[in-house]
Amino acid sequence: MPIPLTVGTRWDGDLLTLSLIGRLGVAEIPEVRRALFSCLADCPTAVLVDLHGLTVDSELPLTAFSSAAHQAGRWPGVPLLLYGLAERHLRSYPSREAALATLEPSAASPAVLRVDLAFRPGILGQVRELVADACGRWGLDRLSDEAALVVSELTGNALRHAQPPLRLVAHRCPLYLHLVVSDGSIELPELPAVPIRGGLRIRGRGLHLIDALVAGWGSLPTARGKAVWARLSTDPVGLRPAVGAAVAGGSYRVRTIRGAGPGGLRYG
Repeated sequence: MPIPLTVGTRWDGDLLTLSLIGRLGVAEIPEVRRALFSCLADCPTAVLVDLHGLTVDSELPLTAFSSAAHQAGRWPGVPLLLYGLAERHLRSYPSREAALATLEPSAASPAVLRVDLAFRPGILGQVRELVADACGRWGLDRLSDEAALVVSELTGNALRHAQPPLRLVAHRCPLYLHLVVSDGSIELPELPAVPIRGGLRIRGRGLHLIDALVAGWGSLPTARGKAVWARLSTDPVGLRPAVGAAVAGGSYRVRTIRGAGPGGLRYG
């Protein structure tokens, strides 16, 4: 009888390993994709996927890894390294050591903040302080006000429309400051065409504000709900108008940045 699929994660410094043991069939694709996206939402230096204990019944379930690799390249731009399973249509290294050997030495000491938050309105002030302090430590003082505003809006949206658990991640990389708020709701946010008036309040302003401030934002389904992310450019050069792009299993919007290269799009 096939062994049911089990999923486990472990941290090794700032490397995150996802272990998959058992049978991977078509029915398990959504579970594996959500587990992979959950790892990406924590913005590790790299995600290593241990496939030594995995069996597959066809090539179709392997699409879970290709879609996750596509997402990892767009955001947050971290390596997704598979090892331990030899399949013709799968890029997998023979061992963990071989996978680790592909990492850049400079990726060893990331600037990252990860905090599990209490699910209550009073947390907004703490969220703003945490991110502003992190910006100061990382030499991004000029972004502290914008970053604090963005995480306040993301957290406020989670408090109004989602449920626990609530988690904040901020990650400074060479091109961007990544900001992530994860919650326990599976409902992905959508940007209204125009803010919606409901009684005396106008709903939808938060996402429009975020969309106007950031270099890109989007959302991902995760193992416990969803993650909504945004990124601010660390380049002082200004931003051009927004361009939209769809991502399988989530949503994605990006702004073009002057000097970003072919097509004007900069991912990662």
